[in-house]
This record gives sequence, C-alpha cells and structure tokens, in this order.
Amino acid sequence: VRRLPYLLLRFFFNAPATTEIYTLSLHDALPISVWTLSGVVAAHTLYFIILSPFITLTGKYGTLRPFLTAAVWIGYEYFKSIGYTGFPWGLMAHSAGFAPFVQIADITGQWGISFIIVLFNAMILETILVKEKRLIPSWIFTAILMIGSISYGIYINHKEIPWEKTDRKSTRLNSSHIPLS
Repeated sequence: VRRLPYLLLRFFFNAPATTEIYTLSLHDALPISVWTLSGVVAAHTLYFIILSPFITLTGKYGTLRPFLTAAVWIGYEYFKSIGYTGFPWGLMAHSAGFAPFVQIADITGQWGISFIIVLFNAMILETILVKEKRLIPSWIFTAILMIGSISYGIYINHKEIPWEKTDRKSTRLNSSHIPLS
C-alpha cells in the first residue's frame, strides 16, 4: 500500500512527479498523497492535452521545429511549476551543472537555461533525423546562444565585486522558537 502512489504515478506520468508523491507517502501522509496524486495526475494530463496541439504544430515547421519544441517545453515547465501542482523542482535547468553556463539565469531565469538545453538536444535530434544542410543556420544560432551564455558566465564569474565601496552592516537572524535573552 505504501508503494501505491509511486506505482500509480509512475504508470501515469514521469519520475519527478512520482518522487514528489512517493515522498509524501513515506511520511505517513497516505490520505494526503492519494488526493495529491489524483490532482497532480489530472493537472499534468490537462497540461499535455492543452500543449498537444502545439507539439503537433511544431512538426510542420521544418527549420523552426527545434525552437518551437524548446518553447513548448518551457511552457510545460512553467505550468508544471505554478498553481496547485507547483513543484518547482525537476526542471530541465536543474540538470545543468556547468557554472559559467548557468550564470545566464540572472538574466533569463531557469527558463532560459531550460530553453537552451532543450534547443541543443532538439537540434541534435533534428540533425540525426533530417540530415540536411538547411540546419546550418539553426546550428549557428544555437551555437551563438551556447557560446554567448558560457562567455557571459565566465565574464560575470571573473568580475570583481566592489566590497570595499559598500557600507558594512551586521545582520542577526533568530529562529522564532529560540529566546533572545
């Protein structure tokens, strides 16, 4: 019975959502996880129903297909991380561990990182499936995005922070359950 949320969600959807619900069941929150399971499965099914026409449309636009695929993916990740099913983990950006690359998040947020990752992977797939020279401009644009992102990250990570020009102020953080005196 404890593995029921895990097995049902694994059957209906993906691993990140499965982990979230299964974690609830580990903490003796089975009634809550059953309700959450139903809501999450329903919401994510609705997301796929809403986004499926857009996914179908991406197949009709040859050279733009990787870019549209990345845009639809970002739409899915956005809807997945807000509202009742607002699980802000398990996004594509969280798989990026290269510090200069992820620094672009201070401009684009996690959505920009996810877009570039999905775009790069979609370009690889498009190259394998299509094998045409018409993809060269798309690859050039994708390379500019990747190199630009990494270059920005290297620049920001080596930029000096003017600590001596700031006024130093002390800050004290207290837990609400610990008395101050």
